[in-house]
Order: sequence, then C-alpha cells, then structure tokens
Amino acid sequence: MYGIRVFSSLYCCAAIAVAASLTQSTEAATPAYYGTACPNGNGLRYEVHTDPDVILCLIFLGAPGAGGYAMTQNEPGLWSIDVPQANPGDQIAFSLLLQNPLQYVYPDHQFVLTDECYSFDWTDVTPPPARGFRQSIKELNGTYLWAFEAGGESGNIPATNHVEVGYRLNNGPLLTAILGEDEPGRWTGIVPGASAGDQIEYYYKQMIGVQPMDTTRFTRTLGEAEEAIPDYPITTVTTGRFRDRHPNEWRFDNYVDLYSVARTYEVKVIDYGNKIDVITTVDAEVGVGGVDFKYFVQSGPYDEMCDRPLTNINLNMDRNGHIFTKTVEDLTPGAIIEWDYTFLGLPAESPVGQYYSEFFYYHVGQGRFGKYSNPRAYAAGDASIPEVVTPRFGFAQHAQRLKIEELNAFMAGKVRFETDHMNGDLINLPTYFDCCSGPIGFVMNQSPVFQTGQIGPKFNSASCISCHMLDGKGATPNQGMDLQALVMQLSIPGADENGGPVAHPYYGHQFNTQSVEGSQAEGNLRVDYTEQSGAFADGEAYSLRVPSYRFSEMAFGALGKNVPDVDGTPGYRGMAEASPRMPPMLAGLGLLESVSEEDILSRVDETDHDGDGISGRPNWVYDHMSDSMKLGRFGWKASQPNLLQQTAAAFHHDIGLTSPIFPTADCGDDDEQCNDIEGSGVEISQSDLSLVEAYIRGLTLPPRRNFEDPDAIAGMHLFKRANCHTCHTPSLQTSQNYPIVGFRGQRIEAFTDMLLHDMGPGLADNRPHFDASGSEWRTPPLWALGYVKHVLGVPETCTDPFSGGAQPNFLHDGRARSVSEAILWHGGEGQSSRDSFIAMTSTERSQLLAYLEYPFADPIFDNKETLCPSDFDGSGVVDIGDFSILLLEFGTVGSSPADLNGDSIVDITDFGAFLVAFGTTCSE
Repeated sequence: MYGIRVFSSLYCCAAIAVAASLTQSTEAATPAYYGTACPNGNGLRYEVHTDPDVILCLIFLGAPGAGGYAMTQNEPGLWSIDVPQANPGDQIAFSLLLQNPLQYVYPDHQFVLTDECYSFDWTDVTPPPARGFRQSIKELNGTYLWAFEAGGESGNIPATNHVEVGYRLNNGPLLTAILGEDEPGRWTGIVPGASAGDQIEYYYKQMIGVQPMDTTRFTRTLGEAEEAIPDYPITTVTTGRFRDRHPNEWRFDNYVDLYSVARTYEVKVIDYGNKIDVITTVDAEVGVGGVDFKYFVQSGPYDEMCDRPLTNINLNMDRNGHIFTKTVEDLTPGAIIEWDYTFLGLPAESPVGQYYSEFFYYHVGQGRFGKYSNPRAYAAGDASIPEVVTPRFGFAQHAQRLKIEELNAFMAGKVRFETDHMNGDLINLPTYFDCCSGPIGFVMNQSPVFQTGQIGPKFNSASCISCHMLDGKGATPNQGMDLQALVMQLSIPGADENGGPVAHPYYGHQFNTQSVEGSQAEGNLRVDYTEQSGAFADGEAYSLRVPSYRFSEMAFGALGKNVPDVDGTPGYRGMAEASPRMPPMLAGLGLLESVSEEDILSRVDETDHDGDGISGRPNWVYDHMSDSMKLGRFGWKASQPNLLQQTAAAFHHDIGLTSPIFPTADCGDDDEQCNDIEGSGVEISQSDLSLVEAYIRGLTLPPRRNFEDPDAIAGMHLFKRANCHTCHTPSLQTSQNYPIVGFRGQRIEAFTDMLLHDMGPGLADNRPHFDASGSEWRTPPLWALGYVKHVLGVPETCTDPFSGGAQPNFLHDGRARSVSEAILWHGGEGQSSRDSFIAMTSTERSQLLAYLEYPFADPIFDNKETLCPSDFDGSGVVDIGDFSILLLEFGTVGSSPADLNGDSIVDITDFGAFLVAFGTTCSE
C-alpha cells in the first residue's frame, strides 16, 4: 500500500539535494524523484524533479503495460509533460522510468483527481532499501504519532520484526516506546505526553532477525519544521589499525606483531545522503595487495565466543596504488551501516598472511561513527570506540577519529611505553586464549628503540607498562609481597623554590627499590594491613584494610625520626613526609587534558558559598616548560599541569631517565653513586617524550555494558540522592582548541570535577603538594571501574572473556579492594555521601554498585529537584502524565523507567508502587 503518503519527504528531498551537489559519480544509486500532477485546463500537467544526471524520464499512463511518453527536459533535473482529457473524479495511474545511465522502473502511483495538485515522490511507491528506513512524527487531532517504515529482506539480511523508540521529551528522563506493526514493514505509535512546542530527541531500535540495530538520533521541536537537510557531501575521516582476527574473536583487541611499522590506515567517508564513498589508504610500506570489503554485516548476538559475523555483501575494493575505494549505494540518511576489512596479498616475508579490521559503524547523513544511539552507551563522545571483545584490553584502545599522523605517533609512542629499559624487551602482551584452542604462544620481541645504559642507576620500574598494566592500574598491593607498582613519594616539610615539595636530602623525591648492576637500591618496601570492621545500617558487616609500611635495608638509614625502618638504623634526624601512590589508569587522560580551564574553574567553591558541604578548589602547580604556575590536572593531588610533564616526571622518578624537562637525576644530596651521572646529558629526548605523550593522549575508554541495566538505572538515582555527583561531576565539555581535532567540542562523562577536596583524616597522607593540603585529593574519574579487575588479570574460561580477572584496587594507595570499600573510606567532604551509602538497604547498595560499574550521565544531575522514581516525565509531580506513561509501558520486559522494583518487567507490583506515590511532589 505504498500509495498512502504518511511519511515525510525529508529523506527523498535529501537524496535530491545529494544528487544536485554531485560532481563525480561512480555507479549511480537508485535515482530519487518528486513532483506534482496539477489540473491544467481539461488535462493534467506533470512536473518531475530528479537527479540532474538523469538523462531520460519516461511516464507510463493508464493501465499497466500501456506505452510510455518521453517527458520534456526543461533543465537538468526538471521534466514536464501535458496530458489531455483528465477530469476531477477520474482515477489516475502513472509510473516513471528514469535512466541514470541504467534504467530504473518504478511502481504505479494511483490517485483520484481533484481541483488541487497531487504531490508525489518515489517513497510513495518504493520501499526503503535493505537496512534502510523512513520515519516521521505526524500530528493527528492534537496527538503526535511516530511512523516508521523498515526496509525489507535482502539476501542474508532478514526482515525487521520489532521496532521501539528511545526518546526524551524536553530533556527529561530517557524512555522507551514500543511501536505496533500496522501492516508489514510499517510501524506506528503514540508519542506519550507530547504537545506542540516540545523538544524531542529520539532514535529507533530495530530487531533485524536476531540483531538489534539502532538508527541515529534525531532532534526536533514538535509542530515545527523537521531538521534541515545537510549540505552534502559530508566528508568524515577516521583511522584504524590492523588486527589479528575478526571482531568477536579473542585476538581482535590486542596489537599485531610489528605493530610499530605501517600497521595503520586511514578511512575517509564521503557521504552524499543516499550513498557513501569509502576511501581507505594503507601505508605503502606494508605492501597490501588487496582489500576485501564487507558491509551490511549481521554482527550479533552470538551463541558463543568466536562466532564469525554473517556477511551479506563481500566485495573487493577498487585499487589505485595503496588507496582502496568502494561505493555503498541505496542508503537512507539516519541509518547506521557497518563494514569491516580483510587486508590481503601481503608480501611473503610478512609474519601473517592477512590482517583484519574493526567494524566501522557510520551514521549516514551525520558524519559520525558509533554503534549505539542510546545516549548512555559511550563515555568519550565521538572519541569512543564501538566495542571491546576482551575486557583485558579495555584501556589499551586508540580513540576513534584520530588523524593518521596522530595514530602513527600513538603507535610509535606505544613502542616506547612498552620498552623494558633493562633488557630491551618489547612488552606487547597478547590475549591469553586464541578462542577456545587454548593459551597461545608468545615470543617477546626486542624493542626497536631500546638503548643500553639509559635506566637508573636507581629506579622503581624498568618500563611504563610494568606499572600501568595494559594502560590501567598497577597490580594490587598485597601484604608481604613485592610492591610491583606502588611507589613512595618523599619530601621534608616546607616548599621548594617553585612551591612544590622539598626533596628528601638522602633519598630525593621518590624511594627507589631497584638499581642497575653495580649500584645499590635505596631499600626495600612492604605493606602490612590490619582489618577495620564495621556494619551497614541493615546489619550487614564489612571490613576495610588499614595499611602500614615497612622500610628495610635502607641505603642511608631511616627516612626520618617519624618514619623508622625495621632495621632500626640511624638516618635523617628531621621529620620526613612519605606518601604511597598507585599508578592510575591512563585511558581517557587526553580527554581530561582537553577540558577547558574555564569549565574546571567554573566549579570552584572554596568557601562553600552554596552551603552543600563541598568546597572544591584548584591546585596551582609549576610548569617547567613555561616557567609559570598552571592549573594542576594530573596526579592524585593534581600536581602536574599537562600530560607532557606528567610523562617526563614518570620517566624521571619511576624509571630514572632524565629529559629536557627534568635534566638532573632524582637523587638525595648524599647519594654519590646517583650524583655521579649529573651533567651526562638527557637520556630520553624531547621527541620521544612527545611520542609517549601522543600515546597516552590517544587512549580512549571502552564502551559501557550496563547502560540498559535496570539496576544501574535505579542506582543512578541513588547516586544523586547521596550527593555523589557534586564532586564526581558527571560530564565535562572539551575545548575547541585542543591539538587532537577529534577531541574538540565533546561532552565526556568522566565523573570528576578535576578539583581538590578534603577527604578527612582516614585518607590523609599529611604531605602537602603545592596548594593541596595533606588531606586533599583530586576527585578521581569513575569511568570504566568495572573493567579494572579484567585489565589486571586474565579470564577464567575461553568461553567468556568477562569471567575472572584479578583483585582490583582503588584509592591513591590501592587499599580498597572494591568500589564499596572505596566509598566507605570517604570522610571530610565525602562523609555525608558515605553515610548515605551506609544507610541504604542491601538492594539499594547493589543497585548503586551496578551503576558505578560504569556510571552514565543524565539530565537529573542538572535538575535541582530530585526526581521521584515514579516521576517518569520529570515534571516534579507524580500525576496523570506519569500514569499515561505507566499504562504505555505496562508489560514491557527489560529496561523501562516504569520498572519501579527493578525486576525487568513492568507489572502489577510496579502499578501498586505507583499508586502509593501518586500525587507526590518531588523535591529536595
């Protein structure tokens, strides 16, 4: 019944606009058209607008099989013909044939002639292409309706069997509406509670066979014109790196052998609205002979790990040297299409026969990438990656939208990051399993940038990766074991000439537990714990680890009269300051660096002017490169102004490498062995520092897995109720002038304000650092906490990469073994949030922790009113509007705001809870 016009012509007009802007064409997409049939005396005048490249337009009048007439071309893309003897009340039928240069024949249009013009377009008689759609929101007697037409079956692509809409009205809560199938392929549903003037953001989720597939997000004001047609063509560039296996296989997320040399490529998409050109440029040095291009892929879900995707179209890309091109035809703006590559024909000396790629999920008509349109899916904006197969590599992925030169610098920096400066190993860790065939063999390659004699003579670690395991945290510090990643920062009371801590006169700024041959380490360090027990308000017990540290075999005796060693040796006679520090995860640091200084300082409230008990303040620290004080961003006390200096400081203190930023060794005044190397020149160059900086900058966050979890959604409200969001600010805005263009103008969801807060005596290290007092700490980000244990360990089974893992650790010294323990250590400005956590029921605590696995932002954090769980529309009152939403959602299985008891179904229990809350005013 394609003659019924219920869909907007926005997309066919977009296609016409696309065609009008076309300056080059490969094989043309199915031509679009629109036009009118208007009374003209005793006849009809037909006018048809087409792609200007159409060279012939025939109109077939009357019954099927009747002869065709050539229409007159008035100008490129405009055709007309006058037909005699047509009167009001006549049943009219016609069809068109367009040639462009192939011939396309369209089905019949049918209408009853009146004294008004009849408007038509190709969408009236032509279903959307496979994986395409048409959509609109229409008003009918004051009610707004969604209308969605899905593309049909094609090859291996099954038909759509379910359609739902995720939406927000007026920036309210995220809701879901299920559409009904009025006829095959056509779905409609009421927009609940909508009226003219409302702002709506929405996206469709189709179930295509067994695969869920989102459309892109649309935004409009009801009662006003739809979104403007983009100025086509849109050009978008991203990059990728070679992979050992297909997505969903274990060796997808790690880095291929010899990853430092030409294992990257650029992807340019030229988007015309109804088709895209995909131009892929590989490095000439790697010698790719051909590229297999696969799109319209059925990418999930899978019965088990390592199932390969079902591919509908598998084509060779056109080759011009090391540039490969393919055009994807018959698309609809708003569709998300995906493709991946197989790189073939590598030279015989290559270590593998071929490489693979990730899936690229492109939003047609929007110039962006991303698999999901749910606004809760990703934390890093357009820098997010669509998926991670093995969470062990969740923090080790490059950001999407890097330029090719940025990705190449990232890869070169990774080499330096993973170089062992003692033995020259390149510590590029593999996945543990190769699907279910067992653990895979691994040979450690020699680093191409290793130089002998750089490290030390005293240090804590021989490589960056040995402390930042796979770009995450260091190994959890456990009692009686060597502290593999925890370091002890040292100083004596006072401030140096730059306002920072004064180096310890015997041991410098950091206690070094390792040394090169012929030198002596500064001593040994162990940690002991005592358990501190407590109970939640409901009686459930908990226990916290309280750390203490043992120094032994000290090279110069005890640190100070207040920090003795186990051997009881004399040493420094004054007071010493010692602060244990765990390495934080590195993913997302570039995004935090890109946040504007103005955005951070806008949250400063040093005197608690608003009376909420929170008084975040900045740390102003010394920038060695500019010889000035700058806003501190990095380190547990925000003691470093940027990633370059943070990187140089890590090389300096942790590995013992001097650089142009820190050109002298970190020694105590009496350490003759260390001081002998003074003046010998820097050991890591500025260019190498910049490459490692590029690597850390380019690391992005893994996607969320809990964004549709009802427990996590309930936990979001508990997070706000406990006032956690006041310090752990859900979202920040990146600046427009950051060096990485792909990071500019993004909203990131790091859950930090980047400011200092007094956390009370329980966490105090009593060691000031610039403006930070001994009890103040920078708010740590909360993104991707659920990945920490996986990055530190390996899965238990090859069938589930999210199984197993290692003991996680949290807080500055790793004492907390869980997020729950970390909350229970909060004091000072965090005390009231801790007390709220203590008062929660067991179910509420579980919901909060489900949310904290990977928290997501929401408009409720911008609303001063606390939304009651039953206030579905965010009006501040539980009223008839919420009742309408409850009725619409009744029976929904899965994620729904109306699932008040969190059992994943909206049923009579939720109805009863709603009745109890009816009439409630939701306020602080």
